[in-house]
Amino acid sequence: MGGWLPSQQALQCQNGKEVIIYQSNPSVPYQLRPVTTAVDSCHNPALFGGSCAPGSRLGQISRGSIQVKWLCRRDHFTPHYQSNAVPFDKVSIIATNNETGATCFWQNGSGEIHGSNLPSLDISLATHSTKVQDFASQFPVDEGWACLYCHDNDPFLYSPYLRSTDWVTSDHVKSPFSRVLLSGELKPSGHKMLTHPDAKACTRCHRISSGRTCGSFAKEAMGIAKDYGHEPAVLNAIDQFTHQAGVDLISEGEYWKLAYWMPHRIPSAMTWKQWHQRYGKAKKVIQRCCSELASGIDSPSCGWTPLVESN
Repeated sequence: MGGWLPSQQALQCQNGKEVIIYQSNPSVPYQLRPVTTAVDSCHNPALFGGSCAPGSRLGQISRGSIQVKWLCRRDHFTPHYQSNAVPFDKVSIIATNNETGATCFWQNGSGEIHGSNLPSLDISLATHSTKVQDFASQFPVDEGWACLYCHDNDPFLYSPYLRSTDWVTSDHVKSPFSRVLLSGELKPSGHKMLTHPDAKACTRCHRISSGRTCGSFAKEAMGIAKDYGHEPAVLNAIDQFTHQAGVDLISEGEYWKLAYWMPHRIPSAMTWKQWHQRYGKAKKVIQRCCSELASGIDSPSCGWTPLVESN
């Protein structure tokens, strides 16, 4: 990371912004209201696990080409979800260097981390064993290989789960991307990205990659299908498909904007028809190419090419 990592004081859960979970108002579905109790489904469940528990926190720090984000998760409801004294269920930290593509992942599932006791990430100059022991007790040895199935586009993954957090997007959506091994070497992700010219309405802003983005996230973002945790209003908002006279027809689901989340912050005046006039061609190409890839077909027209791994 160019010789820099955030200080222990800066990188704490209490410094993150609260992740607000929402449910739609039954009488006015586009009017979202914060969740404050235990619920089984919601408007914006976590993509990782489908939790609708409120009180998670997202932190973001950048310095030059280095970006660091950390997510302190509440996977289970607690009445005191806003209290930083209540330990979080999991903590995940990602750091990336946009110039080189070097990316590091740290995972914690001890259930011991609260608002202010994350150990220091930087133990390179530790002068006593306690600092190293604190780090090792909370962060198991992990080179991040399992993270890459979901984090296939780039190091950071946005979804409506994080809509309340002032999410920062920068060069990481197009920068090189490789994970750092314990040896210090950079390991390619192994994923490919879609380069079909008709997909440019989407790929001019970010990659469409061959991991879970193709498998489910693209469908989520374009209102085609939803994973677990979503409330009925969102499920009713996905595209409606019918088959008439040998032709597959698609129509808008009720309150369709509850199901679509790309592009980020869809204009309030945009209609479903206008969305498809602008992005419909890209949507069809992404659907086809991802479906073919899942079936073992690597169509030349899709132009799948390895991600830019490092500089």
